[in-house]
Amino acid sequence: MVTRLAQAKLWNAPLNERPTAVHVAPCILDHCPHSQTLLAKIKAKAGIPVVEGTHPYLPANIFA
Repeated sequence: MVTRLAQAKLWNAPLNERPTAVHVAPCILDHCPHSQTLLAKIKAKAGIPVVEGTHPYLPANIFA
């Protein structure tokens, strides 16, 4: 995921655009066993605000 930050910068360079924030999805934050490590690396490398969570992942009773 962190290497994709560099790719996103390269993809946006020809358009002279810059990302304004990185959004980390709830599925990563709530279910990935490495989420805190990933989040720390993203915050260290991004240089822009990091938003934890983008939308509700799933209702708790979705299969009820």
